[in-house]
Amino acid sequence: MAIGVSRADAGYVIGWYAAPGDSSTTVDDAAARVTGRPACTFAQWADGHADRFQAGVVISIG
Repeated sequence: MAIGVSRADAGYVIGWYAAPGDSSTTVDDAAARVTGRPACTFAQWADGHADRFQAGVVISIG
């Protein structure tokens, strides 16, 4: 690679994505411990917050 990471590092990253280890798919209770509620899928979260993505809705942060 002319610019960026070494060939060895690039190969490692590509290899990890091709065959990730078991720890990458291990589910634990970290989300529940941090947020105080169980984790959910993105689809569950999107369904529960769909009203916030409707046209004309403005959400003020801070």
